[in-house]
Amino acid sequence: MHRLATLTNVDLRRGEAERAAETAVEMVQHAQGQESHRLRDRLRSVRQNLAANGGKATSEAAELNLADVELPDGRHLDHYLIRQRPVALAAAVNDANEALLIWRHRFITDSWGWELAAGVVEDGECLEAAAAREMLEGTGWQPGPLRHLMTLEPSNGLADARHHVYWAESAEYVGHPEDDFESSRREWVPLKEIPELVGRGEVRAANAAAALLLLSQMRLG
Repeated sequence: MHRLATLTNVDLRRGEAERAAETAVEMVQHAQGQESHRLRDRLRSVRQNLAANGGKATSEAAELNLADVELPDGRHLDHYLIRQRPVALAAAVNDANEALLIWRHRFITDSWGWELAAGVVEDGECLEAAAAREMLEGTGWQPGPLRHLMTLEPSNGLADARHHVYWAESAEYVGHPEDDFESSRREWVPLKEIPELVGRGEVRAANAAAALLLLSQMRLG
């Protein structure tokens, strides 16, 4: 945490606002649920540097802001707010009631888990097309006709990100995934195993857990 705060301030001094924003976003995510005087001091230092740079820092996928929140009793408090672009993802379920998942590592939390291929929606791209593209790039499979499954706000106490989940009842293998570096393997996992996998912490991503549990209920009852 303290190393990330130092890197953020160094990047700001160098005028590298985009890089500073990326590091600051990682820092704030690490800070969730942590309490200490030293940690608050480091966050305060980053806040002051962000304020000196106009109160916010931006990157391609996210914008970190420091908001002045007024409580009903008139008191004010500082609150970090991350503005993020929408995320799209898709789940494919085959005739055997298996879902196409990727096994990947997340460096921020240093954890491994099953996920659905997901990513930021590009400028001018519709949500459904983005979900199909992310599946193809991440797994090498092209989904069949997509239907909207749900829209989630996975971290609405910190960020305004919305994750739009679609699903298909078929998929066609096109070839080796373009983004193979993002995961160590791609597999069809039985939906009947999803509740146990979630319970064991092997499906940690909120968007994947919610979508797969709903699909398990829809398909298996």
